[in-house]
Amino acid sequence: MHGALWPAAYRERLRLRAPAVLKVSLANAYPRCYATRRISANGFYFGPFPSRRAADAFASGFLDLFKIRRCQIKIRRDPTFPGCLYSEMKMCLAPCFAGCTKEDYDVEVSRVVAFLATSGSSLTAEYERETRGCQRSARF
Repeated sequence: MHGALWPAAYRERLRLRAPAVLKVSLANAYPRCYATRRISANGFYFGPFPSRRAADAFASGFLDLFKIRRCQIKIRRDPTFPGCLYSEMKMCLAPCFAGCTKEDYDVEVSRVVAFLATSGSSLTAEYERETRGCQRSARF
């Protein structure tokens, strides 16, 4: 009934907002992970979070484990481009100035999606395999 009285402002009047989620925009050639309240068909979503600030804080923390881009610049893959701040800090594979191949970047994005889809257990399993490999090589 309320939608009939105020169809354009119903959600706003009730202070109903879409929940904040993290989106990995898989339709983009070089995806990034960011907080949003809009859900469309072409992406991987993780959440919901109580607020956009909480989603941003979570993304900031877990993206330190991966090297996908955080910048919003248009990717040109130009070797003469100096790169963004994140590439200078070695927090990104730097697709903006062809610092990596498309395949390398896709592997890193798949690691991010697996991390979110498994609530972190994919990364735990990856580290356990690496640790076991280091322990075996140390014995010989």
